[in-house]
Amino acid sequence: MPSYEHFSSQDFVADDAFIHWVTNPSETTDAFWQQWLRQHPHKRNDVESAAKIVKELSVQTNVFEEEELQANWERIRQKTAPIPEKGKVMAFPRRWLAVAASVTILILAGIGLWQNGKPVQYATGYGEVRTVTLADGSEVTLNGNSKLSFVNGFFSRKVSLTGEALFKVKKVQTLSQQVTFKVQADRVHVNVLGTTFNVSNRRENVEVMLVEGKVRLDLEGQDAGQVMLDPGQKARISQSSTALVKSNADPAKHTAWLHKELIYNGENLQTVFQNLEDGFGIKTQVNEPGILKKRFTGSVSTDSIQNFYSQLGTIYHLQVEPVQGGYLIK
Repeated sequence: MPSYEHFSSQDFVADDAFIHWVTNPSETTDAFWQQWLRQHPHKRNDVESAAKIVKELSVQTNVFEEEELQANWERIRQKTAPIPEKGKVMAFPRRWLAVAASVTILILAGIGLWQNGKPVQYATGYGEVRTVTLADGSEVTLNGNSKLSFVNGFFSRKVSLTGEALFKVKKVQTLSQQVTFKVQADRVHVNVLGTTFNVSNRRENVEVMLVEGKVRLDLEGQDAGQVMLDPGQKARISQSSTALVKSNADPAKHTAWLHKELIYNGENLQTVFQNLEDGFGIKTQVNEPGILKKRFTGSVSTDSIQNFYSQLGTIYHLQVEPVQGGYLIK
C-alpha cells in the first residue's frame, strides 16, 4: 500500500484501495483511514474532495458512455497537453477516463462552465403535480402551485420550498459520515439523512409530516426550538406562533394528493376551500360566514372538483353557483 503522504486529490481518486474504502467501507479500512487522517490532518481537504468524486461516480452509474468518455478525454487532452507527435495515439482504460471526466467536471464547475452554483427553480401551476430528481438521486414531488429552489451542484443538499411537496431523500455518505439534506420552508428548517416526508408551506403556515425515517426541525433564530419527528408524526407552526406543535398524523391522509385525492376528517369548510384555492386556484365565495364553520368528513377527487361542489349543495342544503374563477355558495 502506498504511503499517500504526497498524494493529490486526483491521485486518491485513481487509487484502488481508496476507492474500495469510500464505496465499500469496513471496520478495518475505516480504522486505517481515520488513523491516517489524524496523522496527516493537512491532507483532509484532498481526501474529502477525492471521496466526493468517487461517491458521485458510484451513485450515478453509467454517468458517461464509452464514446462520450473518449470524446471528453480527447477534448481535455487537446486543450491541456502538449501537441503529440504525428501518428501517436494513447488509449485509456474506462475507469481512468471516468476519473478524468469527473475531475474535469469539478474544474469546469469552478469556472462556471458546468453551471454549478447556478440557482435552479422548479414550479408547478394550479392542479399540476411534478416529480423532480435532484443530483444526489433524491426525488421531490411538487403539489400544485408550488415552487422548489436550490443551487445546482452535484453535492448540493439544501433546497427551499414554497407550497407543498413530498420528499424522498437518498442517503449520501462521505468519509463514513452521512451528509444532511436540508429543506427550508419559511422559518422552519428540516434536517434529514435519508427519509420520506411531506412539507407544506402555505399562507404563512408550515407543516412537516414524516412518513418514514427521522427528521429534525429547527426554528430560525431559536436555539431551543428543535423538534424531532418519528414516522406518523407531524409538527406545525403558524405565523403568530413561536414554537412548533407536534402531534400524531396519518401519512395516508397527508399524502393522498399524490393520488389526486384530498381527505378530510372533520375539518371546517374554510380549510377545504383554502386547500382548493391554494392548489387549484379555485376561489369560493360565501354569503354567510357561518357556512365556513361547517365540518366536512370525506374525500375530494381532484379530477372532478365540480362534483364536490355539487355534493356540498346536497349535503348542507345550500345553493352552489359557478362564477368566474370558482363558486358562490349561499
